Amino acid sequence: MLPKLIIFDVDGLMLDTEARWQEAWDSVGKRYGVQDLGNTTFLKCVGRNGKEVEDIVKNDLRQFAHPEKILQEVREYGDELLKERIDIKKGLMELLRFIQSLSIPVAVATATDKDTTYQRLSRLQLWDQFDYILCGNEVHLRKPHPEIYETVLNYFGVNPQEAWVLEDSYVGVEAAYRAHIPCIMIPDLAPAQEKQKRETFAIVDSLIDVIDILKKNIQVTMMTYIQETPQQMKDNIINIEEITKPLVQLYLQKEYQSLWIIACGSSFNGAQCAKPFLMKYLNCDVKVISPMSFVYFENQITEDDFVFVVSQSGHSTNCIQALQKLKSLHREAVLITGQKNDDLKSYADIVVDYHMGIETVGYVTKGIVMLMEYLILFALVSGLKKHCIHQEVYDEIIKELLEVPERHQIIQEETKQFYQKYLYEMTSLNPTFFIGFIQSYGIALEGALKMAETTKHPCMAYEAEEFIHGFNLQLTPAYTVWCIDDCSQGSSRIISIYQAIQSVTPRTYAITNSPLVDDEHAIRIPFHIHEPLLMPLYILPVFQVLSYQISEELQTWNTHPRFSKFNDYVQTKTNE
Repeated sequence: MLPKLIIFDVDGLMLDTEARWQEAWDSVGKRYGVQDLGNTTFLKCVGRNGKEVEDIVKNDLRQFAHPEKILQEVREYGDELLKERIDIKKGLMELLRFIQSLSIPVAVATATDKDTTYQRLSRLQLWDQFDYILCGNEVHLRKPHPEIYETVLNYFGVNPQEAWVLEDSYVGVEAAYRAHIPCIMIPDLAPAQEKQKRETFAIVDSLIDVIDILKKNIQVTMMTYIQETPQQMKDNIINIEEITKPLVQLYLQKEYQSLWIIACGSSFNGAQCAKPFLMKYLNCDVKVISPMSFVYFENQITEDDFVFVVSQSGHSTNCIQALQKLKSLHREAVLITGQKNDDLKSYADIVVDYHMGIETVGYVTKGIVMLMEYLILFALVSGLKKHCIHQEVYDEIIKELLEVPERHQIIQEETKQFYQKYLYEMTSLNPTFFIGFIQSYGIALEGALKMAETTKHPCMAYEAEEFIHGFNLQLTPAYTVWCIDDCSQGSSRIISIYQAIQSVTPRTYAITNSPLVDDEHAIRIPFHIHEPLLMPLYILPVFQVLSYQISEELQTWNTHPRFSKFNDYVQTKTNE
């Protein structure tokens, strides 16, 4: 079970201060002819308050007339070293981001005084990362007394067994133990002894390992990955040059005139969502084609075509055939994948990781958004380097992209509220259509796929104009239809089509800002949209969240019993 609160120590746990102090002890000790003070006296002082440290020094260095002078020199030199540099411990930022994705409050409980703690954490932009910070001079008794941890628990109104403490020192572990709070020890300089093994529930090498412990305590679902998506998007935008470099370098080797993307399922839909952006910012034709269409017939590629295969899972058998077909055509078999170490790598000449993070449970949610974003980032960097776009345009798009993670979170919450409001309609499981133009057609494709594979009821996607040329004739008031506004050239047409459909079935909804759609039937897009072609990045969670919530409510995750025979005839994945 996940904790309701996680409490961090500071020195030696989050900040690599202890190594600097050890250096100061060793250096000053040598001046006085004492060797290895950093591994003897100093280790006894870790986590102790000032008076306790003074007593330890007086006892250990009693051969000197004024041991307090040695301690004073250590403190002065240690402060100098820490003013020069303080390093963040490995895995801290990753752990804080992961905890944030789980919406678990985080606190600090440190023996260090408040002024020093504020100066250090602020300097490293960590102070605002915590919901509550309690320092050594704000309590009466220092660690190993449990007072500081008990005070933090009282502040949050959390029981001891509902919290976790992360500690590096012996006295910190003891304080947590005496407060009856489960503790994970990440030893810094002093290794764990038998006492610490008894007083903790885990001893690990780094803060990164705490993420693995948290993951083992959570039930990972589709919603887990939906909620993780905004942070992954933000990370990838920040690292745009690094993550796109392999594909950009391949693309810039010559003046390609068109781009072929071979993909199926959600990868196909993600490529369709990104296609209009690629065409606009690379100023080239883009063809999105399924693997078997490519293998069986549509494979007349030329030297002017840049071609790659996409597989989110790294296990798709039809992608293997597409890679083999590329090789038979004497072309490099380039694979874009979210799982670069999986089976398909052995069939590709070049493997490019599109940095989707981990997604191992449920149906693809984070993976498709990260693929779209990667293709968009690739188009921006390549377009700038090929002089298809100017720096000002690049900067404007990056600025809007940096707003996308927050937009994704807002749309998630709006969709959850919409679902609760229309619970009956959403769980009726009647035939459902998804329609749109341009980038919204890609959203419609993925909305239909996601809803069909999770809820197991008929869902179909159409380009909006195609829909009203025959497919609309089956409409009755029992049907559900989603009209997805592209907020650009197709906007007025999709709203007219919405009004026509709504005259037949009241279960007609639009994702739009058009005033012609009443609030009862709209999921609004409450942002200033500079580039509508970015919309799929923050509109897709509408159908991801609805698919998860409907399937969870109705427990439609399992297929029909007869479906067990399906894979006896056709295999879509390699042995995972």
